[in-house]
Amino acid sequence: MSAYSCEKKQIRPPIVDGIFYPNREDVLKTRIKDIVHSVERPPGKAFAILSPHAALQYSGRLTAEAFTAASLREIKTVVIIGPMHRDPADGFALPTARCFQTPLGSVRVNNRYLDELVHTKNNFKFDNIPHFEEHCIEIQIPFIQYIFPQADIVPILIGKQTERNIMRLSDALNLTFGTDYKYILFVVTSNTASFISGTRPAAEASRFLSLLKLKDWHGMVDSLNNKDLSACNTAGIASILALCDIDHRLKFDVNILDSCNSGAENGDSKKVVYYTAAALYREKQASEA
Repeated sequence: MSAYSCEKKQIRPPIVDGIFYPNREDVLKTRIKDIVHSVERPPGKAFAILSPHAALQYSGRLTAEAFTAASLREIKTVVIIGPMHRDPADGFALPTARCFQTPLGSVRVNNRYLDELVHTKNNFKFDNIPHFEEHCIEIQIPFIQYIFPQADIVPILIGKQTERNIMRLSDALNLTFGTDYKYILFVVTSNTASFISGTRPAAEASRFLSLLKLKDWHGMVDSLNNKDLSACNTAGIASILALCDIDHRLKFDVNILDSCNSGAENGDSKKVVYYTAAALYREKQASEA
């Protein structure tokens, strides 16, 4: 497992261990190993993945499928793009913490990339508070520690889900990582639809997946404006899709790996959250993955 030395004040500690996933190292390591090894789909070389952020019993299998889709690549840095569920600002929050910790150890934050994101002047700010109260990035880290143990991370939290922020993020990702794509994995963490933020979550999940298959980020913007989507990070996946309009070397094939919903686990058909695992492959790599 990754194990970097950080002073206590520089660590973003786990906040949902023992709730969303086991809080003992041995139990968590075994659980992640078992989930990853249960994936039947062959490993691949995905450029970016879509992964949920619920408790392991709800969406752990999908997260394992998503990361397995990229597991054949040599990844040095994982860029994790998540939403601010609470009090979203009009911009992006980067941590000042130097390490993110789970029961499996600590993962180092790549500070050089954080500084470069700020220098793109796309409204990136250092702010630990959103990171210390947000679980979506934390849920991804045990899978990173297991599958890419030498990788560092770039944790990004998106505030308001707007077209302006989609364009800001896409531009910043290209400026910061465009010369290093070979060793970068983009992880967009989002639940596909929810009764909490939507009125018709089943229809909203279907709408989101249709737009994703079509790689239609403009349609995602329209649906955000019309409040037709309740995915909690539409802006994140739209920003990755929009990279194709900025960097013409990039063309994606989208593979929806699997979907499920919380009702299958908790038996509640009224309060349902939908989850999806997906992989975006660069077209020239699709035959290899």
